[in-house]
Formats: sequence, structure tokens, C-alpha cells
Amino acid sequence: MANYEELRSFRATKGKLPLEAGVGSEATLGGWLRNQRRRHKRGRMPAWQADLLQRIPGFVWEPAVGAWWVKLELLRAFLEREGRVPRYRAVHAGERELAAWVHKQRHFLCVVAFLPAVMGWHVLIPALGGALLLVANLVHRPWRQIFVPHTSPFVVASIVMVSVGVAAFQLLTSAPRQSSGSLEWSVLPGQEYGPLAVIAIVIVASITNATFEELLWRVGLQRLFAGRGWLIAQWLLLSVIFGLSHVNGTPGGILGMAFAGLFGFVMCIIREVSRGSVIWIIVVHFVADVILIGGVYGIFIW
Repeated sequence: MANYEELRSFRATKGKLPLEAGVGSEATLGGWLRNQRRRHKRGRMPAWQADLLQRIPGFVWEPAVGAWWVKLELLRAFLEREGRVPRYRAVHAGERELAAWVHKQRHFLCVVAFLPAVMGWHVLIPALGGALLLVANLVHRPWRQIFVPHTSPFVVASIVMVSVGVAAFQLLTSAPRQSSGSLEWSVLPGQEYGPLAVIAIVIVASITNATFEELLWRVGLQRLFAGRGWLIAQWLLLSVIFGLSHVNGTPGGILGMAFAGLFGFVMCIIREVSRGSVIWIIVVHFVADVILIGGVYGIFIW
């Protein structure tokens, strides 16, 4: 009861509940309050004690849940007042904080609702396939040959042409994005941390995706075919499947699948003219991913 009275006094004078991160007596009182919540959660608190705590203004059993509802009310008020969603680059610190919270909710929605499917088709399978193929190459003695960067003027010209083609595709298929002021789930993870963080994300994602996909599609799956007979037919088959795998990828849709299939076929050609090396096709794929993923993040329009 002494701690309870101290809690009531703190709330009346400070206008808030004590935090463990506070200083001195506030930290002690905040720790006591956390223990009371824990007792209640474990069913060890008498009903009369729970009733007394619930009489304190602003008290909630789950602070995170209570804070979420507070943020929701702030967002609702902002939408009614401004007629748009909060922006990261706003002058007012409160709007920036609210924009970061909205982004976090979008991210949680992505993780809960869409991540299993995304991980299954676009990340998990290429990652596991690339890792297994890399292990297989380490066991297989000639693995060193595929990492020797054989080059020629044709390889260099092909790299430049593919990079220009990817850039042209991104330019032609990108439309200016107009803000509708609605709560569409369109903000990508990392954007709230600024351009440098997004550039780092794009580079890491591009390196990872390019390495895994090339080891999977242009090395591992090609080994399913015995010998080199009907080489063009093998390339066409793998390129068609590679294009179909991008139905929900980047690029996506019918046009994206066609472009990805053509890109995969060109990667087969570049690997052939570079005498089986995967270095250059990984480099080309990395450049393409930087352009495509960077276009999704909008780093070229900052």
C-alpha cells in the first residue's frame, strides 16, 4: 500500500506513470510497477489490488498495447486534421515520430501476412539452393574454374549492353508516383533511416540475390543436363522457368517475366563466352539488381 500511494502521488504530480529507465525513485517505482504487472499476468495478484491499480489514470496492464492505441488515436487525429499521412521529412518532430510508427506497422503487416510466402519463393529457395550448390562446388574439385574471371572484348561489351538495357527497362516501366494521402502499405523497410541506409540495403540485397540466383540458375540447374547437346534448348528452358519465377518478383507481371526470361538467356550466353566463369554474370546481375531494386526504393530520384 505504501508503494501504491507513492505511485498515485507520482502520477498526480508528474502527469505520467514511472519508468524503469528513470532516475532515482522513479526507476525504483517503475520496477515495482513492472512486478505488479507480472504478478497479475501470472494470476498471483488479489482482485482488490488489481482494482486499485486500474483506478490510476492512464494505467494499463500491457504498456505496449496501451501505447499502440495512443499512437492510433494520434494518427487518426492527424489524418482528420491534415488530410494526408505523416511524412518522414517533416519539420515537426511529432510528425516524423508518427511516420516512423506507421512504417513499423506496415513492416509488421508485411512480416505477419506476406513474409512466409515471400521467404518461400523469393528468398528461402534461392538461398538454400545457392548454399547447397556452393557446398557441392567446394566438394567437387573443378569448382575453382567457375570463379576464374575470364574476359574478352565481347564479355565487356555484353556487360555494358545488358546494364544499359536494364536501365532503359527500368526507365520505361517506371511511372511517377503520386501520393494519394491514403494509408497504402507502400513504404519499404529501411526508408525511414534515410538515403545512406537505403543504399546499403540495396547493395547488400543485390549482392545476395545476384550470387544466389546465378549459382542456382546458371550453375546448379544447368548441371541437371548431361553433356552439352542441345545447349540452346537448355538455355531456353531454364530462361523460361527463370522468367516465370518472377511473376511476383522484381520485375514482375507479364512484361517483367518476359524481361527476366530474356535476361536469363543473355546470362547463359555471357557465361558461355567467358568460358564457364560465374564472376561476370554475378557482376552483371548485381548491376541489374541495383538498378531494379534501387528503382523500387527510389534512390535515383532523391
